[in-house]
Amino acid sequence: MHKLDKLFIELNLNKKQEILKFSILEFAFVFAGVFTFIFFKNFLYLIYGIIAAGAVVLFFILRYLRMKQKLNDSKIEEFVKLFTFFKSFLNNKYNVYQSLNNISFYASPYMKDKLETLLKEIDEDKSVNPYIHFASNFSLLVIEQLMVSIFQMVEEGENEKYLNQFELLFSKISGDFYTKNLRNKEKSLGNLTLFPLIGAGLVVIIITISIIFVIGGYVNG
Repeated sequence: MHKLDKLFIELNLNKKQEILKFSILEFAFVFAGVFTFIFFKNFLYLIYGIIAAGAVVLFFILRYLRMKQKLNDSKIEEFVKLFTFFKSFLNNKYNVYQSLNNISFYASPYMKDKLETLLKEIDEDKSVNPYIHFASNFSLLVIEQLMVSIFQMVEEGENEKYLNQFELLFSKISGDFYTKNLRNKEKSLGNLTLFPLIGAGLVVIIITISIIFVIGGYVNG
């Protein structure tokens, strides 16, 4: 499957609609640039149309990147929530397989599907591969290390060494995630205070330009 197709599926977007929106905007700006260039005989209008078309490309790329990042963050957030339960089940003497099966009841449809696939693959393949395959659904490399430590718990009978390794890796994942969330919230609050200043600045610029045009009209009139 093409990477773009996979991206649209992952972001739950309609490929045809996205391509249509992109094509209409691109055509509109390019056509406007060509039309105004022909009508006014000024090459700058053509350049403006090309720049606007390029801005559309950048807008769509940034939009998809933001959506992808938001999706990755939501996956990691749910992973942290579910494996907090997983840790609790382990502490209550459930084995790894039972714990993975139990946390699927608290999962979203997406994550439930991934957990059920993991359990099915564990039944069929006793190697580390199912755990690595599950970890590939997440953007953090440390999650792969965590899943390998869970596999080692299965192989070694959940001894204290691998339980401690799991605890250490999970603490890192959850700690890094909550720290990142806190920074994002602080950044959002900073943006909220910045936007009114930007808006006020734009108003001043618009008023200044208007005054200049009015004065210019009196001088020339």
